[in-house]
Amino acid sequence: MRSIVVDSSSRSRLVLREVPEAAPLPDQAVVRVHSTSLNQGELRFAMTTAPDGTRPGWDFAEGLQRLIRLVELGSLRPRIALEASWQDIGDVAERFMRREISGKVVLHLD
Repeated sequence: MRSIVVDSSSRSRLVLREVPEAAPLPDQAVVRVHSTSLNQGELRFAMTTAPDGTRPGWDFAEGLQRLIRLVELGSLRPRIALEASWQDIGDVAERFMRREISGKVVLHLD
């Protein structure tokens, strides 16, 4: 499979190259991605301090029918570490920085 990879020997520091296929655990899924995005923070990290081999990017767009089906069947559950109000974002961010939280955080807007 192809991935965007940090390569400090390249003038752009970012290259598209073949990488090993992902090997999901039983409660995980591999999703074929046709497009992705890199936000400003990911680009800044990739262009400055990211070590060679880093694969930046978290966002993707694809038909997620298989992933949705796994969630519906209950065989793929996100690990939610904390649910909080959006108004508590400052406290939540501080806890993340102190590594008191490991996993996903759901922030409610209401």
